[in-house]
Amino acid sequence: IPRWNWSRIWHQNDENRLKRVQEDTEWITATPLENTRKEETPYTIKYIQKIQHPRLNQAERILEIWKNEPRVKYNISFNRTSSLLDEIFYVHFPLPETGKSPVISNGGHDFIPYEEQIPGTSMDYFSIDGWIHYPSESGNWLWSTKEAAMVTFDGHQFGAKRKTAPGNMNNLYAMIYNNVWEVNFTADCPGKMSFEFDLAWKKEIQKEEIPGLVKTYFLPP
Repeated sequence: IPRWNWSRIWHQNDENRLKRVQEDTEWITATPLENTRKEETPYTIKYIQKIQHPRLNQAERILEIWKNEPRVKYNISFNRTSSLLDEIFYVHFPLPETGKSPVISNGGHDFIPYEEQIPGTSMDYFSIDGWIHYPSESGNWLWSTKEAAMVTFDGHQFGAKRKTAPGNMNNLYAMIYNNVWEVNFTADCPGKMSFEFDLAWKKEIQKEEIPGLVKTYFLPP
């Protein structure tokens, strides 16, 4: 439906709103276009694969695994076909169960989403300072990015208006394109785009160290 109609749907009751979202949206997942290729460097191993999606001219994903430290980097690049149809792109990260709630940061303030956020603020999407900390009993997962400032948990949560946390907070989605919301953006942004993500494991880490550490992950080679 036209994006300007969504503003009227947002104000409907939960039952009607969620029904309209289910009926009027379609979830389309990218699929492999070829077998994975392997490349090796002195420090890392790369797995490269072309993928396909009906909204993209071409796309490729690269998983790079470090040899001497528990760390991986994920890069996705694609060429979006021009269209004014409303659409949102996500990158899905099914992270390991940790048994503890993740910690995010917004504007330099750390907090646990759904538990420590300001009352009345959105529980569907979260703008972040580029990282999410997943603590566990045995260590720490640190997910980070320099390009995707908006994330959601356990599904796209489009129109959900959540009041409680979803079932799996380790099921992470990074939003990389959105022309649905009525804000000051260009409704059609075709062409080449690239996004980079990093996932590292640390046995011990202090929260004060995280912002500086994340910056080192995205320095030029």
